Amino acid sequence: MKPRCLMFYPWNLSDQSGALALFTSYSRALSQAGYRLDCYAPRGTVDEGIFDNVYLSPDRNSPLSPVLEVAGSRWEDPLLPEKAGRDETTMAAAAVLAAISDYDVVGIQYTRCHSLKPMLPPGIPTVMFTHDLDALVGQQEEMIFGTPVEYRIDDEAARLKPFDLVTVVGPDDRRLLHSVDPELPIVEAPLTAAIAHDATLREQSEGVLLWMSSAASFHRFSFFWFWKNVWPRVRRARPGCRLVIAGRISEMAAQLGAADDAQVAVLGVVNDADSVYRDADVLIAPYYYGLGIKTKVIEAMAKGIPVATTTLGIYNTHIEPGRDAIVSDDAAAYANEVVRLISSAALRREISRNGLAYVRKYHDPANALAPFVEAFDKASQSRKTTSKARTGARRDLYEPLRHLVPWTIQRCQNDNVRTVAIFGAGGHTRLLVPLWKAFSGPAIKRVVVSNGGESSCMGFPVVSADRFDPRQVDGIVLSSHGYEQEMAAICNDRWTETKVYPIWRPIQQASRPAVEDFSALCKERIPPTLFTFPGGEKAYDHTTSLPV
Repeated sequence: MKPRCLMFYPWNLSDQSGALALFTSYSRALSQAGYRLDCYAPRGTVDEGIFDNVYLSPDRNSPLSPVLEVAGSRWEDPLLPEKAGRDETTMAAAAVLAAISDYDVVGIQYTRCHSLKPMLPPGIPTVMFTHDLDALVGQQEEMIFGTPVEYRIDDEAARLKPFDLVTVVGPDDRRLLHSVDPELPIVEAPLTAAIAHDATLREQSEGVLLWMSSAASFHRFSFFWFWKNVWPRVRRARPGCRLVIAGRISEMAAQLGAADDAQVAVLGVVNDADSVYRDADVLIAPYYYGLGIKTKVIEAMAKGIPVATTTLGIYNTHIEPGRDAIVSDDAAAYANEVVRLISSAALRREISRNGLAYVRKYHDPANALAPFVEAFDKASQSRKTTSKARTGARRDLYEPLRHLVPWTIQRCQNDNVRTVAIFGAGGHTRLLVPLWKAFSGPAIKRVVVSNGGESSCMGFPVVSADRFDPRQVDGIVLSSHGYEQEMAAICNDRWTETKVYPIWRPIQQASRPAVEDFSALCKERIPPTLFTFPGGEKAYDHTTSLPV
């Protein structure tokens, strides 16, 4: 059976961006490799034919929202230099979906959402897809704005450490993270781009320069730099050239007076980006700051369009300046290179040819993500499971118990419990103990029974409740499916100072839902129709944890 994977995307699926392009390229590669994929996102739609289901966040008026806010707020990361795109409530909602389903692996887009990992069922393999590294963004903003940033690359590496696999978009991020922690499980997973086989260049042209971008902060800074320092130089040298501005950056361009220039066309958001590319002689893509990988640079090269960019524009790539693209950080030199490009059809052909060859080598969808898929396969098989626990009485309890035991262990760990006694010596305990060991639970010191019985159970000494000394352990785990309430009552009467950990009904122990009880909260208190997707609402049968 093909593995089931939940892919988490923290932004609107309807907003085209480099992050979405990267996310869909990874998802498509996994789908083609045989994974069955579901997608969770706050809002939006995606018509890629990649996902079996696309789930969206509950409405803010949903009765679940206050619970999600309480749970998610426990994992807020105060050190992050930028919180945009990170929503603890959304991450908690995705954790709900993972808890009430039976996914084999979870993929998370963007390091900023690292806190989703501890909300997931413990033991489930989790892969982090980086887009750019927040620590580097913070350092850049510190240089630009002068605001000290506490979040450093060693902080980011520490947050990535718990993941079974971390993807990076290129070699620079991989080298940087490995310089901090050589043991991080990292694989390069570059952006893919399909080659435009009908790419043609106009031999005769006064020069059409294309700027197409979103209105993200680094695009706004970059455009301001170009508009004030480069465009006037290019316009003086080539009065007949034109500048076409497309995308959400158009609003800022209009505010700077671009619409008043007869040689400038401000298009706004365009529905057919290919038509805009076809009319362009050069893609203008200088970056004032910003890391990750610049999707527009790779996209334009794949279409045979020469690119003029800056050093940051080729960060995390293998692009060779002067051969695959024009690269300059000085405004005057940048303008001169652009003028040289639009003045020479031969130079444009050379840069175009080299750019296409580069994309074929490093970004071809047919093979660029093969190492990523191979590494993802290994990560998805890393979950600790044991088939031996399926033997014995009540096999029908094994699957739900397999999901609940890790959460019981997590609650023990949150309370610094190192040793436990198991209350119960029946078939349930014979299912429980192998799972408890497989998931590295606290050491089991003894088994407690209500009355006398055998002297040992599963290799542990058995003691009656009358003879049990609770001071010998840090906590008591209740091992019964049908009699937890009765067991809990005995514990409350006899051992009032000892922490007690039910497995099946843990939230009955607290007056408010605690973070460590999140899985049980999901299974017991969530209305059956809270996750929506473009086709309507999806109902879940909590007794089987499968969609119905």
